[in-house]
Amino acid sequence: MSPYPTQTQAKNCQPHDDKINVVIENAQLSDVENTLVSQGWGRPKIAADQYLCDPSVCSSFPCIQDLQLRKTGPRRYQRFHVRLWFRHLSNDIIGAAHHETLSITLRHEVSSWESGKLELAEDFKGSGWKVASDDIYLSNAQTNPYSNGYAMRVVR
Repeated sequence: MSPYPTQTQAKNCQPHDDKINVVIENAQLSDVENTLVSQGWGRPKIAADQYLCDPSVCSSFPCIQDLQLRKTGPRRYQRFHVRLWFRHLSNDIIGAAHHETLSITLRHEVSSWESGKLELAEDFKGSGWKVASDDIYLSNAQTNPYSNGYAMRVVR
């Protein structure tokens, strides 16, 4: 069993689709936000909230994400997106990073978990943070969109 939640939840604590794939150690949310903003990330104008219902994250459920950031993708109607939660009991941050595309129904749909994680990793590395890709096995793999089931570990 993983010491981290493996996916996000809806407000009623039912499973949702976002895969946890980022663990950031020894950092505050403000440090993470400042670092990523300096690499071209910003707060999204439109984004749905997601939650975690896990005692390692908060004492009362559901816990809405503490921070959402987005970065323009390589093509029109695409973006990278990450939701982050500060875990008060362990003083680390967990997140769900992904690449998404605006669908014909005007919803953002995840097109890749791995490319979102990779974009985030490159931006942390570009700011001097240490990144260990695929360092923590969370057993949340899936084939479409592909997730290898691992989280990267980021340390300041």
